[in-house]
Amino acid sequence: METLAPASSPISVPATAHAAVHSAPHACLNCGHPLSSRFCPDCGQPANTHRITTAHLLHDIPHSVWHVDRGLPYTIREMLLRPGRTVRRYLAGERVDFFRPFALVLLLAGILSFLILASHIQLVDELTPSTDPHRAKMVEANRFVFKYFAWFTVAMVPGYALFSWALLRRLRYNFAEHVVANALVMGAIIFIQMLCVPLLVWASGTPYFKPVYYAESFTMPLFQLWAFGNLAVGGYHLGGALWRSFVIAFVGLIINSLLITWVSEAAVSFKH
Repeated sequence: METLAPASSPISVPATAHAAVHSAPHACLNCGHPLSSRFCPDCGQPANTHRITTAHLLHDIPHSVWHVDRGLPYTIREMLLRPGRTVRRYLAGERVDFFRPFALVLLLAGILSFLILASHIQLVDELTPSTDPHRAKMVEANRFVFKYFAWFTVAMVPGYALFSWALLRRLRYNFAEHVVANALVMGAIIFIQMLCVPLLVWASGTPYFKPVYYAESFTMPLFQLWAFGNLAVGGYHLGGALWRSFVIAFVGLIINSLLITWVSEAAVSFKH
């Protein structure tokens, strides 16, 4: 009687995949190239590729949209504590640990805009008298500005960069590098302004609102003064660094006020 060979047990695909991904592979799981370091030298995929889990998914979703990873808190911390040194490091090529400058501005400006709108802080009502005939238009303009605040901020960065490039020529950075430097500085400023939102909410409807609001508004020129002064000492003596950074901060305040006023008025006029 013919003996039948025992049927081979079915292969568990998930288990096999699980073992292959979690074991240290000798070849890239993406292209098959032999591995000798943390990344595949052929396609660039990390050698330590994990199986997709809930934790991996929660990291991957924001990372896919904004490349949000450990570089975000590190970039914010370094810009707050050592802005000039951080800008010099980034422009010198030390970029792997840092968040991309324009992604930083867009992300933080978007969060700030959301916080302002969600907290229902009525800036116009708090800052202008009820008898002002232009109050309704100002409310509409203010709403428009915060709706597109992230893009306004990005649009202003080249204007800031033009003046820092003109005043800090001895640092030998080109205009594009000054755009990046200003984006990093602006990201830090927006983060500081985000921290001020709870104070604005607390002061809303009280006599303290105006002092708190104006103090928050001056975080921008004050931080620019410190950041660019810190950056400028690499090529100027202390006095030269101070007056140049002061002009950059003052011009930045003017650009900010003029652009927001012009765009908001144009938007309101276009609607009507």
